[in-house]
Amino acid sequence: MQRYHSMACTVLLLFCVPVIAATPPYPAASMGGQTGLINMPDARIEEDGSWRLGVSNTTPYGALWSSISFLPWLELSGRFTHIQGVQRFSENIQYGSYEDKAFDLKLVLLPESLYLPQVAIGTQDYLGTRLFGADYLAFSRHYDYLDLTTGYGTGYIQGAFYGVRYALPWDNFSLVAEYDAYNYAKEPHSQQSGAAERPGGLNYGLEYRSRLLGAQVSHQSNTWGINAYVSLPLMEKEFIPKVNEPPPSTRQENQVTVREWLDNPAYRQTLLTALSEQGFENVHLHMEEKTLQVSLTHPRISLVGRAVGRAARIFVLSGPSDLDGIEVTYTNNGMPALSYQFRSPAALRRYFSGKLSIATLKNSVSIFYASPEYAKRFAAEAAPEFGNPEFSNPLLGITRWFGFNEKDDIADAKGKPESVQEAKNEKVSKNIQGNKRKSPGSFDFNPIKIDTFLNDPGGMFHYNIYSQASYDYKINDSFFLDTSVHLTLAEDVTKTTRKKSNSQLPHVRSDVSDYLANGPMRLNNLLLSKYLQLRKEVYGCATFGYYEDMFAGTGGQVLYYPENQDWAMDLVVEAVRQRAPESQFGFRDYGTVTAIGSFHYRFPLYGITTAIRAGRFLARDEGVSFEIGRRFRSGIEIGAWYTWTNGNDTTLPGSPTAPYHDKGVFLSIPLAAFLTKDTKSRGNYAISPWNRDVGQRVSAPDLYRIMEYTLPARQFDTLSGLAD
Repeated sequence: MQRYHSMACTVLLLFCVPVIAATPPYPAASMGGQTGLINMPDARIEEDGSWRLGVSNTTPYGALWSSISFLPWLELSGRFTHIQGVQRFSENIQYGSYEDKAFDLKLVLLPESLYLPQVAIGTQDYLGTRLFGADYLAFSRHYDYLDLTTGYGTGYIQGAFYGVRYALPWDNFSLVAEYDAYNYAKEPHSQQSGAAERPGGLNYGLEYRSRLLGAQVSHQSNTWGINAYVSLPLMEKEFIPKVNEPPPSTRQENQVTVREWLDNPAYRQTLLTALSEQGFENVHLHMEEKTLQVSLTHPRISLVGRAVGRAARIFVLSGPSDLDGIEVTYTNNGMPALSYQFRSPAALRRYFSGKLSIATLKNSVSIFYASPEYAKRFAAEAAPEFGNPEFSNPLLGITRWFGFNEKDDIADAKGKPESVQEAKNEKVSKNIQGNKRKSPGSFDFNPIKIDTFLNDPGGMFHYNIYSQASYDYKINDSFFLDTSVHLTLAEDVTKTTRKKSNSQLPHVRSDVSDYLANGPMRLNNLLLSKYLQLRKEVYGCATFGYYEDMFAGTGGQVLYYPENQDWAMDLVVEAVRQRAPESQFGFRDYGTVTAIGSFHYRFPLYGITTAIRAGRFLARDEGVSFEIGRRFRSGIEIGAWYTWTNGNDTTLPGSPTAPYHDKGVFLSIPLAAFLTKDTKSRGNYAISPWNRDVGQRVSAPDLYRIMEYTLPARQFDTLSGLAD
């Protein structure tokens, strides 16, 4: 009776008393990772884009969890729960204690206002076994330094619950108390684990909460609980200041007219040197009357606008003084991507000096997708470097680069004194040297890399710790050789009690342990990739070689990425053969042809990304895959996928009447967000069953992923970072 009297008082406060204007306590994570009190949920969620990673323990449950405010009104969370004292499989004692994975969802229906509380509905453990399955409705309202919550749940939450959080005078500390309505006796293993002896009821704790860290200690009956986590604000542009990022060039050179700049190779060499010092590669120049046209790329700077801005700053400081325009074409893997047309170098100079706003500068700037025709003006420049027979004479090549009429100028040079001819030859040699690429090969060594393997009937967690050495060689601007070797340092995948998969499908992925059991060293990939722009908005990629440690072959991808649209589509076709685990270069008998068409759409609101893929997968199964994610302002992308095919995977938990379908969650992190210097490198991680063969694809270069970071969707500002 006292419980319902307290709840009635709480409801009265929630609905009948207006809000007192004060900052409420921080929302905090519950033991399961969802925003809440201690065990009970509330109606709060964190700020949009808040991503938390944590660990909690309250006997007999220990959990590793993660949650994210995926949208301003939607929170998603997931966790692995370890139940102490309960064997997962009675016939397999090596598996260890019972482990359960669960996913939760909370949706804010109504934000808090002057007279109404915040209202949210939620569900816990809504997939799979639903060992801790529950559904609830929650109300929260703050008064001064108090945040009150009440709600009602079904399932594992048995009826009414309520609680309070009180912000203490000391910064970042709060007291929290709740009525715990969990029905611990309902949990199927409660007798074995001892959970049946937990009465629920009053639970109280002390917590610390800052923007990045959180911790809570709680006590209920004879049980102590602890919860600790980190929280990352994904809507922030970067987490670590770029204190080691080289600044843009500010060196002012002695500037001359276009005619003088063309006549004296030293001026052009100065410009090329300045670009090289800033890290630009594949630089090609062309002068069209008084418009300087440049094609280039930057291997490290992640934001195209920033790279183009740094190059344009050099042009106004070191280029001719009487330019009418500057055009910069940014390339990706040798493919012309975006062209920036600055029609007023004077306005650009004033912008870089802080005397002109970006809004005013935009009036003299055009940005458009580059076409093959537009890029042809730079083709002659690459010819001397790569030995194109059409331009085997370097003098012909260099005069074409800088706008001379090669027939007239060369004819004149032949009849002039020797000193003039020497000057022309000097011009040739210096400019060829200036346009040479840096070392075409790059070596990289990662001493420690870790692959994790979760939720196998032969064990909950397996690992492979290895070193990776890779060497990438650029044959030309758009033709690459990539190779890498793995050296296993420690692993327990081969120690799984499930040595062989019982999948009825071709074992395209489920024989992982076979590939780790044949020596510590393995060639991971040896792949040739050729990229090309087929026409404006259409890009292609052809590949040949060893794609990954399991498959080799040849394939191609065509991508259509229309300008000023939020969608793109591509087709990938690959003929592959399965590599033999016991041989570095040998093959198994299995081979197949995969063909998958994809449609990508990016919603302008919130940066939601979606993809639908359909076709023939690696195990010769046919079907459709759905993917959804969100890319936050920091560049971090989080999402999930689900694949349905006719593969009919009946291995547990699949069955003949309900076959297993491939699914998982993924995370893509731009490393620049955590470094003191910019980089294009990204870390990618996915959690999905590793012993499944249904709905699988070959690990090959993805042209859409390569180009989407360069070709902006309609809602993105392509001038972002121009002054950085």
